[in-house]
Amino acid sequence: MFAGSRGSRRSRTQQDSAEQAQGAQPQGTVVSPTRSDGEVNAQQQRLQQLYRESAERRARSKR
Repeated sequence: MFAGSRGSRRSRTQQDSAEQAQGAQPQGTVVSPTRSDGEVNAQQQRLQQLYRESAERRARSKR
């Protein structure tokens, strides 16, 4: 997953911040059914944006 050890530390901290944005839920945990679909949707989009931004940052630093 990591392109060499150079960028691995940074991507690990990005993963940590993504988990925090997710409410520190371990992956695969079912989101509690008490949350509205809209809330879950917003959370999902926040996560996707985080991943997109970190991917762009990674691509930029490789150049």
